[in-house]
Amino acid sequence: MQRLSPETPLIEFTRKSSSTSTSLTSTSSRSLLVLASQHGDEPCGVLAVNRLLQDPSWPFVSEREDGGCAFDRVSFALGNPRAFRSDSRQIEENLNRCFPLESDLAAIARDRSSYERQRAGELATLLAGADAVLDLHSASAPSPPFAMFPPASPASASLTRALFGVPYALRDFTGRGLGLAIEWAAKHGSKRGKGGESAAAVTLEAGQHASAASVEASVSAILAALRWRGVGEGEKEENPAEKRCRPRFVAVRRGEVVRKGFCWETEDGMPPEAFARFAIGELVASDDVRGELRCEVEGGARIVLPAAKPVEGEDAFLWGEEEEEEEEEEEQEGEEKEGQGEAAAS
Repeated sequence: MQRLSPETPLIEFTRKSSSTSTSLTSTSSRSLLVLASQHGDEPCGVLAVNRLLQDPSWPFVSEREDGGCAFDRVSFALGNPRAFRSDSRQIEENLNRCFPLESDLAAIARDRSSYERQRAGELATLLAGADAVLDLHSASAPSPPFAMFPPASPASASLTRALFGVPYALRDFTGRGLGLAIEWAAKHGSKRGKGGESAAAVTLEAGQHASAASVEASVSAILAALRWRGVGEGEKEENPAEKRCRPRFVAVRRGEVVRKGFCWETEDGMPPEAFARFAIGELVASDDVRGELRCEVEGGARIVLPAAKPVEGEDAFLWGEEEEEEEEEEEQEGEEKEGQGEAAAS
């Protein structure tokens, strides 16, 4: 029986055959990449993949149009095998900061300054060949599952809408330029889709590390991604219940990093409940650099990814601003037109 593991970090399926490999290769067919455990202490993605691999009925190779796999090839990759083996977040640095947005595939492959940089070079080959990427993560504190995707990426927004049952979807402005795998994939991935749109790339934060709920959420997201047929497809509202289960879109434009002396200003000193709403001016935390950290969002915001174990230099939390999906799409189109105008002017 095939299992995703440090010894077998890549498993690939086609509609009519399957294979396993320890090296990462690209493919010319329409493909979905499921990326699990970029951080080794986030096992939900690997556990979900291995659970599905034990079920012969799920639609890897189905030719059915109704409920079958919408891709010619499906690849599962264990992002950070060494960190996964040691149950640690990373070996030398954060793998999900090792995909510089402006670097092409060759440039990423040349950078072997750390284990994670070397691994990013290997994974970038898969990312560049994928029409859709689902990147599975989990959080240190209890949290409902939610999706994150790059702004100005219609394909990514479309794939996110297909993840029925995920309460929130974050259009993430704060990830710009940080070296996220999904941001790089959305820019450099396959452009073979209808109209030549770029790849869809979505992160699922499935819940708390190692919880049963995070594995269940990951399984559901994989199955939903398998059925996604592209922008406009799979978004048909034939089933009203599915419309009600679509994620609520939230814009993330600001957040705080952990600085010296960071602490939560709650009664018990623990992080607040994920997605709890804070009014503008309401105190949430403090540190030795900025002092009191209060909600600065007009109209209030929801707290996202509050760190249970704050690590200096990493994210402390993000602020999520709820928006109507239609407004987000209009803003997104405006950004794209603005970008096209700047390109023409240069």
